[in-house]
Amino acid sequence: MTALGGPNGPVADEVAEEDDPRIAQVYRRLRKLFLIGGLTMGVGFLAVMSAIVYRVVKSKQAETGPAHAALALPAGARVLGVAADAGR
Repeated sequence: MTALGGPNGPVADEVAEEDDPRIAQVYRRLRKLFLIGGLTMGVGFLAVMSAIVYRVVKSKQAETGPAHAALALPAGARVLGVAADAGR
């Protein structure tokens, strides 16, 4: 069998780290980059989820339904039109 993965031989990571310190350094850098990438993705995921939750909670608070108001109009008066302005 070969030295890289035979049943009695060491696995590829052990051989690479023991044989060449440059390869071990590359593995350390790669682990560091994976850690940074994973943390960045986790923070981004939390930001997106918190934005979604914020919008859902905010939209439920704003749902008060249509406003019903009674106006005291003089006798014989008619409403010819209505318009919404500035949230009223």
